[in-house]
Amino acid sequence: MNEGILPVEIKIEDLKSNHLSKPRNTLLADVFYKSGFIESWGRGTLKIVAECINENLPEPEFENKGHLFSVTFLKADLKADLKADLKADLKTDLKTDLKTLTIEDKILSLIRKDNRITTQQISQGISKGITITKEYIKNLKTEEKIKRVGPAKGGRWEVIEKD
Repeated sequence: MNEGILPVEIKIEDLKSNHLSKPRNTLLADVFYKSGFIESWGRGTLKIVAECINENLPEPEFENKGHLFSVTFLKADLKADLKADLKADLKTDLKTDLKTLTIEDKILSLIRKDNRITTQQISQGISKGITITKEYIKNLKTEEKIKRVGPAKGGRWEVIEKD
C-alpha cells in the first residue's frame, strides 16, 4: 500500500498496458534510475502483470481508494488447475490409445532412473509447473507409491513396489 493516489491522467485499467509514468519524487526516481533499480519508466506494472501470468497466477488487482494505492496479489486456484491438467491428461491418454504413460507413471519412471532426482528436475521431465508437480508427488506419497528417504537435500526417493 502506498500513501497517495494515481495521477489524474492515469486510470487503473491503464496500468495493464503501455502508459504514461509520472514519478511523484523526480529526484528520488532519477537516483533509482541511474543506480539501475529502474530500467525504464512506465513498465513496472506491466512487468508485475507479466510475471504473475508467467507463474500461472491471476493478474494482480490494482486499487485506488481515497488517498491510498494498493496492489493485491492473488493465490492460484491449485485444485482447479490440477483438475484441469488431469482432465486434459486423461483426454490425451485416451487419444494416444494408452501408449502414453500417465503423469504419475512418468514420475515413477524418472525416479527409477535416478532416485536422487530433484522436484525441479521431475517438473522439467514431465513438462509441468513446480506446483502441479508437487501435487502429483504428494498424491504418489499418499497412495504409498513413493517415499522420501533422508533429508530434502541429499536424500533419495524410493519407489514402493506392491505385489
